[in-house]
Amino acid sequence: MGRSAAVLVVAVAVLAGSGGANARTGANCARTSVSMTPLTDLGQGRYRGYRGGLNANGKNTPPAAYERMGLAAAQAVRPIDGKIVLLSIGMSNTTQEFSAFAQVADASRSKAAGVQLVDGAQPGQDAEKIKDPAARYWDVWLVNERVRGELAGPWLGWGPYLWTNGEKGRSDGLTWTCADVRPSDGTHPSASGQAKVASLLWRFFTTDPTTRSWFVAS
Repeated sequence: MGRSAAVLVVAVAVLAGSGGANARTGANCARTSVSMTPLTDLGQGRYRGYRGGLNANGKNTPPAAYERMGLAAAQAVRPIDGKIVLLSIGMSNTTQEFSAFAQVADASRSKAAGVQLVDGAQPGQDAEKIKDPAARYWDVWLVNERVRGELAGPWLGWGPYLWTNGEKGRSDGLTWTCADVRPSDGTHPSASGQAKVASLLWRFFTTDPTTRSWFVAS
């Protein structure tokens, strides 16, 4: 195959966990939800002055014109030396969840043979280090700036949004329970938590119009 390739970058929310998790003292199962609403359910509501939704105007879907750009980018994805690399970027949770997803994907005949999953996440990049709103880590700012045309480079879009309000959940039924995190820290996913995220990632990459054209076997 040729050496040139279009690049499609998909942002995935990875700060997942039970509403009652506490990294310093272990999982606190006495508190299984908080008084916050997931961004995907917030709509026109606001959190600390910022409107809800993963995209502009409280919506979770991108503007039609920007989505068309994403579809064009997806169709232009071509292998380099026979491979299309899907790279994870994030913290230790990302490593554990992406590794579980890779096991599911690599075992399935539905994944295109040329797609190679590579875990590039780095342990230790937790919320304490990226709590600065100006930190470039925050995907939401990058995605929205790219949609508005304020950033050049590859097309950016949201993958599955993983935060939910503990056992209270959200409108699509996603919940996080104490069983989904490790009792030792209440932050990192247990085997069931990893499997839950792996399932969300698998559904996204096999069904989203900006990914299925290059991720799913023809």
